[in-house]
Amino acid sequence: MLKKVGIVCAIFEEIKPYTEHILNKTTSSYLSLDFICGELDGRQVVAVECGTGKTNASFAASLLISRYGVDAVIVSGVGGSMDKSLAIFNTVISEYSAHHDVAAEFQTDYRPWLADIWMSADSALLAAAKRGILGKSYENSTLFGKIVSGEAFIEDEGRAKIVDNFAPLCVDMETASIAQIAYMTKTPYIAVRTISDTEDSDGIDTFKQNCGIAVEKSFEIVRLMLKHLEA
Repeated sequence: MLKKVGIVCAIFEEIKPYTEHILNKTTSSYLSLDFICGELDGRQVVAVECGTGKTNASFAASLLISRYGVDAVIVSGVGGSMDKSLAIFNTVISEYSAHHDVAAEFQTDYRPWLADIWMSADSALLAAAKRGILGKSYENSTLFGKIVSGEAFIEDEGRAKIVDNFAPLCVDMETASIAQIAYMTKTPYIAVRTISDTEDSDGIDTFKQNCGIAVEKSFEIVRLMLKHLEA
């Protein structure tokens, strides 16, 4: 039963909708992070802006689980398209996540002893997401599939290699590390990433231009997911 859900956002723009809509909120500061605790659509949530990159994301997810006692972790925000079928403001929900910049044997042959580099999102969260968008305007622009993560903002350099090796729908800098923490702690996770940049419209300027609309869409889909989670 998922009574309390942790939400991880990398940057201020991504967490802003949560800070504006969480009810009965209190802020708990621990080490370098501020954790926003309260209610969202009748569900206890703890939201945190972790900072960009896999180390920051792992740190935040670990604290959400160990210190704040969340029963699941949702990654919310934006991502870059790695599939030509995806347009800006389409949304990708993770079925599987992997590191695109870590050798497979370091994950499967040593700790954390992954059975495979692909870490599965939680089936109950996936089902809630699918129920939530069913019949909504988001349904036709939301895809379920693979997300990969690495310690770099992907523009042209490295794109083809990632596509050839992993065939993901989108790329980001946090999801796989949170998926790994979830795997190691047996905590359900999922990621909701709305596309802010594509191969044809890429770069930091494009990301900044589209970020505001993209994060709002991710936020609304997370809300639909929370509303359709079984009590």
